[in-house]
Amino acid sequence: MRTATTSSMSVDDRRERGGQPQLPASSWSAATEALRSPLPRIASEARTARDPVRTAVVRISVLLPGGGHLHRRSAVRRVDGTGQNWTETTGSAPAALVRAGHGHPSDRAGMLGMRVTMGVLTRPDLPPGTGRDLVEALHDLHHRAGRPSLRSIAGYVGCSPTTVSAVFSSPRLPTWGVLELVVESLGGDVEMFRTLWLAADAAEGGGSPGSLVPVAGRKDELRAVRLHLVGGRGLLLVTGEAGIGKSHLVRAATAAVDGEVFVAKGACLPLSAAVPVLPVSDALRAVHDVDGGRWLGEALAGTAPYVTEALVPLLPELEAAPQHTPQEDAWSRHRMSLAVGAVLAALADLRPLAVVVEDLHWADPATLDMLEHLLARGPAVPVVGSWRTDDPTTAQATLDWFQRVTRLPDVDALPLGPLSEDETAEQLALLGVSTATAGLIHRRSAGQPLFTEQLAAQPVGAPMPSLLADLLDRRLADLDGPAWRVARTLGVADRSLDDRILADAAGVTGTELSGALHELADRRLLRVGSTRLVEVHHPLLAEAIRRRLVPGELADEHRRLAEGLGRRPDVSPAEVAEHWQRAGVPAEELTWRVAAARAAAQRYALAQAADQWLRVLSLWPDGLLEAGDPPIRKPEVYDAAMEILCFLDVLTGWQVAEAALRDLSDPSDPAAAGTFRRAAYIRCWLGDPDGALSLVDRAIALHEGRPPSPAYVDALHVRDQILDALGRYEEARATSARAREMAAGLDIPTTYRNILIREAIHQSDVGHADRALALLGEAAPRAGDRPDPGADIHLAVTRTAVLTDMGRPVEEVLAAGTSGLEAAAAWGIETRPVLMIRANMAAALRLSGQVGRAAALIDPLISDDPPTPETSCVHAERACVDVLRGRCADALSRFTALADFRDGLISNRLEDVRYDSDALLWCGQHDRALALLTEVLQDGLPTDAAIMAGGPLVLAARATADLAERSATTDRLSCARELRRLLGRARSSPFAERPTHAAGPAEGTTWAAELARLTQDATVEQWTRAAAAWDRLHRPHDAAYCRWRGAQVALREGRATLGGRLLRRAATDAREHVPLSRAIEATGLART
Repeated sequence: MRTATTSSMSVDDRRERGGQPQLPASSWSAATEALRSPLPRIASEARTARDPVRTAVVRISVLLPGGGHLHRRSAVRRVDGTGQNWTETTGSAPAALVRAGHGHPSDRAGMLGMRVTMGVLTRPDLPPGTGRDLVEALHDLHHRAGRPSLRSIAGYVGCSPTTVSAVFSSPRLPTWGVLELVVESLGGDVEMFRTLWLAADAAEGGGSPGSLVPVAGRKDELRAVRLHLVGGRGLLLVTGEAGIGKSHLVRAATAAVDGEVFVAKGACLPLSAAVPVLPVSDALRAVHDVDGGRWLGEALAGTAPYVTEALVPLLPELEAAPQHTPQEDAWSRHRMSLAVGAVLAALADLRPLAVVVEDLHWADPATLDMLEHLLARGPAVPVVGSWRTDDPTTAQATLDWFQRVTRLPDVDALPLGPLSEDETAEQLALLGVSTATAGLIHRRSAGQPLFTEQLAAQPVGAPMPSLLADLLDRRLADLDGPAWRVARTLGVADRSLDDRILADAAGVTGTELSGALHELADRRLLRVGSTRLVEVHHPLLAEAIRRRLVPGELADEHRRLAEGLGRRPDVSPAEVAEHWQRAGVPAEELTWRVAAARAAAQRYALAQAADQWLRVLSLWPDGLLEAGDPPIRKPEVYDAAMEILCFLDVLTGWQVAEAALRDLSDPSDPAAAGTFRRAAYIRCWLGDPDGALSLVDRAIALHEGRPPSPAYVDALHVRDQILDALGRYEEARATSARAREMAAGLDIPTTYRNILIREAIHQSDVGHADRALALLGEAAPRAGDRPDPGADIHLAVTRTAVLTDMGRPVEEVLAAGTSGLEAAAAWGIETRPVLMIRANMAAALRLSGQVGRAAALIDPLISDDPPTPETSCVHAERACVDVLRGRCADALSRFTALADFRDGLISNRLEDVRYDSDALLWCGQHDRALALLTEVLQDGLPTDAAIMAGGPLVLAARATADLAERSATTDRLSCARELRRLLGRARSSPFAERPTHAAGPAEGTTWAAELARLTQDATVEQWTRAAAAWDRLHRPHDAAYCRWRGAQVALREGRATLGGRLLRRAATDAREHVPLSRAIEATGLART
């Protein structure tokens, strides 16, 4: 369903006065004429689509001179599927307040198609509490959106400026419906304001007008109904199958407009004897009862005398004294219809009114006739009705009525479909049920809200709720013969089947199948498309069918399906294997599991392939080396499982590796080299590079003296990575060179690309930026190459890391990562390397000061589940982002949870300690931070990894200086000597200028400034020099920190002007660094 679209145009005659666009009065007609031409097409599209939400809004706003003032004159034309209107407003306004713009409401630079800024709105005087919190958040949002005018907001919301003004300025809690649209128009966080509104509503006892009726999903549909009730025209029919949520949606929309419009409700009932126009009578009674009949009486006073008399059969209270028995003929029914239309118009003239009629599929003929008559004349009030589709009990005459009225220009249908899995999770949350079962429940309910509600009330794995079981069993009652055999096969298959497979598996002839399908379709038990595929109408129907089968009968049905599907050339091996498993035939299942694993690996569905290989291992017969048809050896299964698990689940991968090593019949057989190599790779990822090196060396020993082979190259490639992890970089580079030389003579393009990527990393480590980039370019895919998403992802991981270290622009880093993510998305790959790309991209954004963008990238990847080795990279980046968002305690908790998955690799320890200690420092835990930093630096500085120690050294100096400022007894000079002595242990300078480690010099200047702060010798110039170094790297937060420290020095020296200037610049650069912003603000307050 499309949502409202807004377009705008700005007209000026290229003449300016005081810098503002103007038009002479004579040009007004020409300007407004420009509004007319595009509208008929838009209106036609809206009517053709029967879309009550699609609305085109075109505005112009120009300035006309006159009377010594500039007068703003505006015209607005709104066109939708029900008609169009034209409004014009005039008024004096400062010219600077009128700006034209374009775009979605969330684009604050061009909100609502026309932006008119205004001053500060009046805030109601509220006591502290949830109500005040809501008001303050709303006014803050209005300020951040550029203070658009009430008229602009009202144009989007579809109400008067007075209503919008009350939202901001009235002490009364606004209705949620209006508030939601106001927040949406300002580009605000609707869910956050929903939470604030609910809290305020609860504080007032939950009885405020428009108290929220929560709805899962359906935001566009809810808005469509709400807008129709407030200002729509004609009839909006909310349609859908039983239990889809029609009544709940209408109820929520009605609650949302409470306080804005009175909704008179009536309902049609499936009574044994029809009561004519019962819902109309109920609606009029609702109007009468709202105030004891005063509103209705005032309305009737302004109508013709016959109106009251004609309404007496609907509302006997209107008859002062019985006059005569009302006639029941066509003429009296016609008069009654006219009277209903007249009274609704009169009521609407006095007070906003809408009508809701529920369950029109049960309506009596008189009700339908009256509604059709009103629609033909153009009803004076908006009407919303609900209609159940696919109901076999609906009379044919009623169906004919539905077909007729939906062709009328003032009638639109709003169909409701099933909820998505995410929306089902939202429904479960509203029901107070854990969303962890959302996937399972959605698969059973297919997004049908009523079924979801019933299933949610049952424990996971419990039998179908009795209400649903009884309902579905009644639909299956009396099925027998071919119809039951076909239904039974479809229920066991639990998916659509080709009619040929269906006939084979069900054991019926073509003629019997045709008759069975007709019978099942007449009972609304089938979903039949335009193809040859047939399936049960709903998953729970299939479940109900299976529940009626006894165990032996069920196993036989699975066997027949496995045999039938297995004869098809395009069958899914995994599906056939599943049926053989349920049929209880393990030998057949094993054969098809092997085929399923290979098919999944071929399409890079690694998680599925891993599951299939693990199932093969669990099925393997004891004592056999080969199994399956065609035969496969057990070591091959081990190797295939390890090859995949090293990217998905290293803990399970190591369990497989241990079993494979135990089962090696001859460890000296060259065929065992693959097992040793794969086990080594997994062992390294688990943080034991020494044990991994021993394993990979055994693999290489089995290859020595033999001709070059792909397996030999793979072993060298793994050894290179293990040596790198051990910090033995020179040996790693030599091994990589050997692997590259050997691979060049073999036709192994994927392995060769991965070796080039490793070579690029080595060149980057030694400072050869140009060579590193050239190698990465050589490793990039070429047009015409065979798809290789694994290497594309590996390349993206490396390029994002290398480019970030080189200090390249963040957009270049993002582009490098995006190419890998596109490859992953195209092949459905979600492995640890893919998460590493996202983490690297978020890190680049974070370092460039764009914390919001980093959070938007990383937050959706984090679930409530604790970190695992595979997800540790994104959890670590989330912790870093949380520090900058001011959530230091959350960050520390996450870092603690990550400790179980950290390895002993010194390069990784240097990176981890940098972020751990940064969080500790902003949390005020300086002693802990310094202890961690000192331990890791003592281990890392004497190694080749010393080039990565610049950041930790700066943080160690900062922690020491912070502690010294908190203790007057600290021997500052001695501490400084210890830090310099620590740096002296470095094998190579971490602060040297290297193209591949751009931050080194900036870290060096910051280190020097921190040492000077420790010894109380720091100068403003030292800190501004460090800030300038970070500026060149586009690292605003690091620059802001240095300017803040420089400002402190300047203020101590009495240089207030310089200190203030540095603080202002620091505050600007630290916008998205909450702890630093607070520190800068505190310094500014102390200054004043």
